[in-house]
Amino acid sequence: MQTVNWKIVRFTSKKLADKSNPLVLRVNVNGKRKHWSLLNYRPDNLKLSANYKNWDETSSGYSKIKDPRNNTLKTIKRRIENYLEKIAVNKELFTFSGLEQSVFVQVDGTSFYSLIEAHINSLKQQNRLGYQRTFKDAFSAVKRFTKDKDFELTTLDKNWSIKFATFLAEEGCNKNTISIYLRNVQRIYNKAKENNIVKDELNFVIPSEETKKRALSKDEMLAIVNANVSGSMRDSHNYIAFSFYTGGMNFMDLAFLRWNLNIQGDYIVYERKKTINQKRTKKLTIKITPKVRSILDYYKDSNGYQPNGYIFPIIIDLRIKEGVKHSRIKNARKKTNKHLRIIAKDLEVKDANKISFYSIRHTFASVLLKNGRPIELISEAMGHKDIRTTQIYLDGLDQEVLDKAYEEDLY
Repeated sequence: MQTVNWKIVRFTSKKLADKSNPLVLRVNVNGKRKHWSLLNYRPDNLKLSANYKNWDETSSGYSKIKDPRNNTLKTIKRRIENYLEKIAVNKELFTFSGLEQSVFVQVDGTSFYSLIEAHINSLKQQNRLGYQRTFKDAFSAVKRFTKDKDFELTTLDKNWSIKFATFLAEEGCNKNTISIYLRNVQRIYNKAKENNIVKDELNFVIPSEETKKRALSKDEMLAIVNANVSGSMRDSHNYIAFSFYTGGMNFMDLAFLRWNLNIQGDYIVYERKKTINQKRTKKLTIKITPKVRSILDYYKDSNGYQPNGYIFPIIIDLRIKEGVKHSRIKNARKKTNKHLRIIAKDLEVKDANKISFYSIRHTFASVLLKNGRPIELISEAMGHKDIRTTQIYLDGLDQEVLDKAYEEDLY
């Protein structure tokens, strides 16, 4: 009977120029031992080496949990475990060559787990934490589906997408969530294709999104923004009114507005957070109307006003980490949605429980469309999936047209 023991260790017999030791995979099978160097396992310049200070012998990993090389080690360990499980199920004998093939296939970058982990880390470095969260959620769903077993990109096909969608539906996910997860898996594959890691097209079955966004009528929206609200709902009501009177501004963009940075004379000038890292992005310029000015003055007169600080009391502190900022925004948006529905119910707005902060954007667009405003302006308010298309439309748009829309159409 074969007894296989393996471990990732520091190869202390060899010392590198930086005085660290290369990591090696050590395998023992019935008294036979073999080592593989892992130093250049990663395709980038981050070497798998360690010294006694940053290496944890117990876990066979780097002491700092957030060290990106730990993800690589997890991939290696998964590949070893998958190989051992496969030969056990198929009643095959262990071979060093078989293990080597399974572990070092990572070099060609076809491991789905490795690629999505790298993409998640890349988004984190870019501070695109909201977008990062959608990939983390999709990855968690994939791991549940595959029972935490890595797989090659070539596994992905039409049949895989149908089985994954069925699994998610049985978990209770709606069509929108299933669609987002499948699209994110597909994006990882497409990025690999762009980098010539895979060649074939991916034929996925992705369900269409089922939920139509609830747009309010102009009268309903005006009733909400003109409602007499005080107490704990005052801030939420201000966010709602501010968003409507600034073109359906997204909650994330609203939360990040700063006095000195974004208030320029009679205008609010900002870049959307979701497109700020793209090569071509456009600053949006919004006229500060009397309604908007009154909301700004309310916060400018408050005790928390700081010239270089955030306008709204959502993030509050400039110094906190990005992750904490996004967490505060998420909580504030959740509270605002709750208050929006309470206000709408009190005003007997139809289907009040179906509206959300995002409904404000659709309402703004709907109002302008009915007033005959150009599609370019509506495109600006709603935001295209391809921001470059939106920018092309807006290049020739006269600022006076925008000013007139903000000053006249919403009152």
